[in-house]
Amino acid sequence: MYFFSTKNLALVTALALSSTLLCAADKPADAAKKPVEASSKGTPIPEEVKPKGPTKRAVVDPSKLVDINHASKTELLKLPGLSSEDADKVIAGRPYSTKTHLVLRNIVSDETFGGIQRLIVVK
Repeated sequence: MYFFSTKNLALVTALALSSTLLCAADKPADAAKKPVEASSKGTPIPEEVKPKGPTKRAVVDPSKLVDINHASKTELLKLPGLSSEDADKVIAGRPYSTKTHLVLRNIVSDETFGGIQRLIVVK
């Protein structure tokens, strides 16, 4: 006869794993010597966790996103890397159900799309 059923064995395994992770989460002794900065909740943030430079993604105001199904050529030309010919292709290729259709339909290059994908929306 088995002492643990399959359900109990899974529970014991989960508890053992969680306690191992909790023990591993303890700070090393030298981490206390590094300067820390307080977060908004008052908890210090270790130096090794803080980002080293500017973040890669900038937050874009949703009201400033360009709708590729309804934007004028002037609005499209404000997008970085989009040429006049590209803007004409965008207008001629309408309607779009997703913004990735710009690449799938060969309207703009992958590189151009990479520069504008966070600035556009399809409505």
